[in-house]
Amino acid sequence: MKRNSLYKILKNQNGSIAIIIVLSAVAILTPIVVNFTFDAAINKLKTSNKEDRFQSRLMAESGLKFAMARLKLYKEAYNFVQKNKSAQAIAKPEVLNMIWNFPFVYPIPVNAKMNAIQKEAVNDFTEKTFLQGGLNLTINNISNKLNLNMLRISLLNSAIEENDRINTS
Repeated sequence: MKRNSLYKILKNQNGSIAIIIVLSAVAILTPIVVNFTFDAAINKLKTSNKEDRFQSRLMAESGLKFAMARLKLYKEAYNFVQKNKSAQAIAKPEVLNMIWNFPFVYPIPVNAKMNAIQKEAVNDFTEKTFLQGGLNLTINNISNKLNLNMLRISLLNSAIEENDRINTS
């Protein structure tokens, strides 16, 4: 009897078996497609974050190298002025300090005071450079600020003295 009912279902031409097969295939494939879509979106986000991190690191390294080059240029200019007495009259300390003290901004701003040649040179430089984002590089003089390393040593010495005083009591 079961065989007859199964035979009737299989021979039924109204499409009930076909709709069951299609619905079960859709039910099985939907989570797989959703999972692939989600994984692709996550991988795209991870790649974008990694690219941003690498670009940030390259910008920071280039800023550091640029700052070190400016400091080296200042050192060479300062040593030259100190050795050459005739250069001391021309290169004042204020002028030499502009080598390291002048801020650098990328992309280089274009203002109305520039002539056409300068504007074109800045635009060409910006187009040929592969850097994305911005860089603002300033070097600050810290000679007149509190030396935190010396503060730490004095606190350490006072802690040692306090410990010796407590141990001897």
